[in-house]
Amino acid sequence: MNQKTLAGIAIALLALSAAAIGYRLWANRADPLPLSSNVAAPPPSASQPGTNTVQPNDISPGQTPAGIPGWKTHTDQQLAIRFEYPPDAIVSPVAQRQTADGAAIDELIVTPSGMDPTRVHFFSTAAPLDKAKNIQIYPSEIKSSEFSDVAIDGYVGIRRIDHYSANECTNELTVVGKGGSVYGFHITQCPTHTPGYDQLRRDIANSLELL
Repeated sequence: MNQKTLAGIAIALLALSAAAIGYRLWANRADPLPLSSNVAAPPPSASQPGTNTVQPNDISPGQTPAGIPGWKTHTDQQLAIRFEYPPDAIVSPVAQRQTADGAAIDELIVTPSGMDPTRVHFFSTAAPLDKAKNIQIYPSEIKSSEFSDVAIDGYVGIRRIDHYSANECTNELTVVGKGGSVYGFHITQCPTHTPGYDQLRRDIANSLELL
């Protein structure tokens, strides 16, 4: 084999090597992440854990009473609350007292007119929320109680429903914490009451706003 043939073969080999290197560089020019279907997608952003609080319509501030013509608005700076009530209802001054379980509260009572009135109790207390949820506004024989998370004006709290031993009536106590104090209301509901009787009390309680 002469020198010209050897030189030609060498040149051809060099050309093939250069072509191979060039192809590798071209193939790797794109995104270095492999396009395989086995590549895991980035995890979705984690959502914040729920607070497990609910805001039922029956405690959304102002929803129900706002649609009732002729109702009045009562603002109490001492309790730092506002609520609506029928014009023939009686609103008591704020009084300090101890509840049946010994809790100290500042209390305002709304007494709707007519029938044998059950009352709406608005109150505040310095007791912490985990103790305020057990406040007994007045003594009663309770068969069982159930608790649920609630919110009023964006402030989280607790609702306790007590079932009477002697009948189908219930006590409903709702408390929320704001700024180191606890605010709440208490109503009694009975299926034997005249239609509209319990709803009126619930409407008054529903209208609670914290100042």
